[in-house]
Amino acid sequence: MEEVIEGKDFSFPKQEKNILTFWEETKAFETQLKLTENLPEFVFYDGPPFATGLPHYGHLLAGTIKDIVTRYQTMIGHHVTRRFGWDCHGLPIEFEIDKKLGIKTREQVFQMGIDNYNEECRSIVTRYVAEWESTVTRMGRWIDFKNDYKTMDIKFMESVWWVFSQLFDKGLVYRGFKVMPYSTGCKTSLSNFEANSNYKDVPDPDIMVSFPLVDDSHNASLVAFTTTPWTLPSNLCLCINAAFVYVKVRDTISGNVYVVAECRLSQLPSSTKNTEEAAPNGLLKDSKSLKSSNEKVKKKEAPGRYEVLEKFTGASLVGKKYVPLFDYFKEFSDVAFRVVSDNYVTDDSGTGIVHMAPAFGEEDYRVCLENQIINKGEDLIVAVDDDGCLTEKISDFKGRYVKDADKDIISYIKAKGRLVKHQTSVHSYPFCWRSETPLIYRAVPSWFVAVENLKEQLLENNKQTYWVPDFVKEKRFHNWLENARDWAVSRTRFWGTPLPIWISEDGKERIVMDSVSKLEKLSSAKVTDLHRHKIDHITIPSSRGPEFGVLRRVDDVTPPCLLPPLVSQFPKSRMFSRSSRVAFLVAEVTVGSFHVGKVFKVFGFGILAVGGPVTIGELGDVVVADEEAFVVAAEWGRDMFIVAWVGGLVGDEVGVVIVGAVVGREEEVAVIVVSGMKMGWLGKRGSGLGFFKLLVLVTQPAQVFDCWFESGSMPYAYIHYPFENVELFENNFPGHFVAEGLDQTRGWFYTLMVLSTALFGKPAFRNLICNGLVLASDGKKMSKRLQNYPAVTGIIDDYGADALRLYLINSPVVRAEPLRFKGEGVYAVVKDVFLPWYNAYRFLVQNAKRIEVEGFAPFVPMDRSTLQDSLNVLDHWINSATESLVHFVRQEMDAYRLYTVVPYLLKFIDNLTNIYVRFNRKRLKDSKREEDCRRALSTLYHVLLTTCKVMAPFTPFFTEVLYQNMRKACNGLEESIHYCSFPQAGGKRDERIEQSVGRMMTVIDLARNIRERHNKPLKAPLKEMVVVHPDASFLEDIAGKLKEYVLEELNIRSLVSCSDPLKYASLRAEPDFSVLGKRLGRAMGVVAKEVKAMSQEQILAFEKDGEVTVAGHCLKLTDIKVVHEFKRSSNVEEKDEDAAGDGDVLVILDLREDESLKEAGIAREVVNRVQKLRKKAGLEPTDLVEVYIEPINDVNRIVENVIKSQEAYITGVLGSPLLHFSVAPMHVVVFYEECYAGISGLPAFVIRLAQPALKFNEVHLLSLCSGNVDYADGLKMYLLSRDHSKLKSEFQLGQGKINVDCIVDQPAVDVVLGQHVFLTLGEYHLSTRR
Repeated sequence: MEEVIEGKDFSFPKQEKNILTFWEETKAFETQLKLTENLPEFVFYDGPPFATGLPHYGHLLAGTIKDIVTRYQTMIGHHVTRRFGWDCHGLPIEFEIDKKLGIKTREQVFQMGIDNYNEECRSIVTRYVAEWESTVTRMGRWIDFKNDYKTMDIKFMESVWWVFSQLFDKGLVYRGFKVMPYSTGCKTSLSNFEANSNYKDVPDPDIMVSFPLVDDSHNASLVAFTTTPWTLPSNLCLCINAAFVYVKVRDTISGNVYVVAECRLSQLPSSTKNTEEAAPNGLLKDSKSLKSSNEKVKKKEAPGRYEVLEKFTGASLVGKKYVPLFDYFKEFSDVAFRVVSDNYVTDDSGTGIVHMAPAFGEEDYRVCLENQIINKGEDLIVAVDDDGCLTEKISDFKGRYVKDADKDIISYIKAKGRLVKHQTSVHSYPFCWRSETPLIYRAVPSWFVAVENLKEQLLENNKQTYWVPDFVKEKRFHNWLENARDWAVSRTRFWGTPLPIWISEDGKERIVMDSVSKLEKLSSAKVTDLHRHKIDHITIPSSRGPEFGVLRRVDDVTPPCLLPPLVSQFPKSRMFSRSSRVAFLVAEVTVGSFHVGKVFKVFGFGILAVGGPVTIGELGDVVVADEEAFVVAAEWGRDMFIVAWVGGLVGDEVGVVIVGAVVGREEEVAVIVVSGMKMGWLGKRGSGLGFFKLLVLVTQPAQVFDCWFESGSMPYAYIHYPFENVELFENNFPGHFVAEGLDQTRGWFYTLMVLSTALFGKPAFRNLICNGLVLASDGKKMSKRLQNYPAVTGIIDDYGADALRLYLINSPVVRAEPLRFKGEGVYAVVKDVFLPWYNAYRFLVQNAKRIEVEGFAPFVPMDRSTLQDSLNVLDHWINSATESLVHFVRQEMDAYRLYTVVPYLLKFIDNLTNIYVRFNRKRLKDSKREEDCRRALSTLYHVLLTTCKVMAPFTPFFTEVLYQNMRKACNGLEESIHYCSFPQAGGKRDERIEQSVGRMMTVIDLARNIRERHNKPLKAPLKEMVVVHPDASFLEDIAGKLKEYVLEELNIRSLVSCSDPLKYASLRAEPDFSVLGKRLGRAMGVVAKEVKAMSQEQILAFEKDGEVTVAGHCLKLTDIKVVHEFKRSSNVEEKDEDAAGDGDVLVILDLREDESLKEAGIAREVVNRVQKLRKKAGLEPTDLVEVYIEPINDVNRIVENVIKSQEAYITGVLGSPLLHFSVAPMHVVVFYEECYAGISGLPAFVIRLAQPALKFNEVHLLSLCSGNVDYADGLKMYLLSRDHSKLKSEFQLGQGKINVDCIVDQPAVDVVLGQHVFLTLGEYHLSTRR
């Protein structure tokens, strides 16, 4: 093994970069996959993120969890394919483009062309891919970016089509209206879990409105409450609760008569200044009404304000008609504007009467449907357009944004005398998480998956899955499934996977594509891309014959309608607006001759005249079909093509511009001409306006899949199932593992479960880890704008990726709890985990090198089986502890409990460094006892190697650094630690010794606490310690094989063990209220009293038996705390004797001064100064030096006496004796010194560090030179001129003897080490002691 630098100089980030280079050069990840390719497959599903933003700590957390599990599974014998995926479609991408291009309305998209728009979307999908790859790779995650999957790839999209077609074939797909959260900023509906992600406190109007009852004897009015006045123009009914009691009251001030629920009467205005009342908070009740915090207002009636005329049940109101606020929906008068009943009306808000606008509330839609006010399947009139503006249906407020219209609508109601109360409420309201605009609830046509039909099977499949933590599965996810609603899987967007539905013009023929090949076969078109702008133009001939036209990829088609002939009856502004869903045409036409001017886009609609199909040519071509001539005015482009029809080319008929693939005429043909917004009718030349027929085919904009449908299809689509990899999928489904954040319980986890259940009747996954959210240090959401969190790159550059990984994993976030991220927490991991671990490794390397430096054979670790038989108790303990580590980690990792694994790993590393290495320092450094030293070093080597293998999934960089050096000491190891198998738990485990060492550390900690309380530093020796415990085996260990470690660590001269707990302490029983309180309830008082009254004998019997019956309740050891209260010896003061215990072990220390111990304490102080001076001088432990001490004005020779009496201790710790400077030879070279004063009452002294100096035995050397003094001086001069380390090596090679034959004019002699010369003065000094 190569030398390693000191911990303070070791740069974790720099070493990690070196490892990245090593992995890249050796193709480590690819090699690992190759080495495991024939092993059983472990299938891991990696949820695709969007690449439109940079990775944050939440991504890194989930990625780290995935990397740990997949690395572990590889090490235990699996092949784990890991491909990165990208979510490429959906609102996040379109929102970015809308911001970039300043797009505010859907029409702007059509104007620029869907093809251009989609290509813009495609261009940003991979905007941050490089940054993602760099960050993910830097975090140490092994995953394939080159062979990634993208949801916009044709293979992925084709599998999504297949998934949908399977659901369609199973009867699980239907089209309908659904009131959904709708973003007017992004012009799309949102899923419920998206809508719930961004709430803000905002003020909104809070009004009560009167609805006069028809034919009421008191001219009473029903009073309804709302916070969304903009929905009132769409009111179709009022809803009450039939079980409530309602009252008819007269306002004694105004004379008005109102009907409200009796329990809500207090909410009517109590003064004339009703707008000045307190503004309470409200909660979103449904799509359009809020629970007002009127409920917080004290419920008392203003004296004399309201006179109760009648009381009656709500049931008596059902069916009564009322006068609507507006006439916009008077065509519904026969069925609408009446009172209905439903239990969803509550008595904790409003007036007990709720106004219903079915297009703007989930409950409104349901209630109106159940009461036949609207009918399922019929088109619902939605009087708010895609931009959130009121349509021309609401003529008085047309074009107004709904929130802006509130004020005007309130003024209108007030002017009509229908405003009962008006105030402002501040409440929590949902906002779009992308555009930050308020959400509204709006009925939208959509394709649905009938999830409610699958509910029971979903709940059953959930039981078959294993979640960590399990409460997320049992509570949060189970509840979500239990309340699952049909899933709207389509979105009226552009950039996404198009719904694979082709529909005929009459709506009677429908084909769902399940593959590209099917589309190509039916359409005879070549398909290379499935995005809208590549396939929307593809048509399929009707299977019923050419007279039925073709099928188009549209969402749905309403039946053709014949516009009435009289223009005067249909004002152009109403008749041809977007809201009426009649298309605009797209060219200028000049009367009398054909002219194509500026081309505009049709806003997602098509207008067709009756006729047959036409083959379209190139731009400007004249095409003849059915003896009619057509001019191609514009080729098929971004959205449609434009064909101009000219009757006979030269006749007196005016040219007709029509959009579509079918062109014709029927008697007189009319044309709508649009140039910008100018409209008009054309007929025969010179005829002006006429009476014409126009057949209009109205279509909705083609829809795409919700991107959650795509990500839910990931298990099939990422491997292009069922078109490829059939065996791989079918042999390994459900997948083995998924992991994402808590927010995905309503997102990806849900969609995975729904689709797999619908397709195969199985869950999509077997095992799942759900992590919590990573928050800023202040507990708030991490925000780029607020800059309330440290940059990811900064943390990694400062502390390294391994530290960040371990910080994230060893936190509450792995238990699905929130983590407040703190940079100092990452630093603490470096300081408390990696540096001690590194120092243990460095200690191994240094002492392995020391063996070589001191002339012994290079260190080669002994075989592990040999080490298992070691007689050293700490070897035995650490080997057992290592086996326990392997057993525990395997057990917990197999159960996916990462949050239990990391604390155990960290505790093990702490024990390794602070017990084994710390207590074994002498043995590990004692090369003079070579065999035992090698055994200790070999034990440490194998423990560190095993630890690295166990920790490799968690800290891939640091373990690789250590492994690459350690493998040099042992032949046959794999090239990378990540090619190694996970250690097997098959060795010897000794629970007794592990428990004894654990208790030993408890004893040491308790004794340290006593020292600290009495200001007795460890350097001051104490005479005696007593350890009290009833376990004889532990006392045998602590007083036997562990005794030397306890005494040395605590600097105590003797240890006494005692098994009688009553000799030094009295026992007292205390009930654990935190455990028993909930369980016992009212019986707690009686039980507590009896427990506290337990005698000493009863407590001892309880500890022995493990249980006791108290007041009829069986109590266990965990229910009662046994408190050991120390009994001090008679006539002994607290300052002389004290104790500490933890309920298990009791430790007693004799704190009395003893003169005989003072010198030992002083010796420890001196040794401490020497060690600090070595470090200050920059010496490594393997650096050999001589240490001298020189007392200053030590008249009484105190220092010399201490050095002499404590020589064995000093020599044992320093590795050489502490020499008086007066004996230093003349040729000594001192390179560092320092003066000390005031140390434990000693006189001042100087400590000097010097290079090793040869010491000659003058008598023996002179004898070697046959008494020739000149020869002896020449020999000394020669030996002193030699390099000390090389001279030492020559003596070692010559087994303590060298031949000197190179001195001119002197005979050759054999110089013997230890007889003629000593390599150091210390060795000479020790030899004289022997």
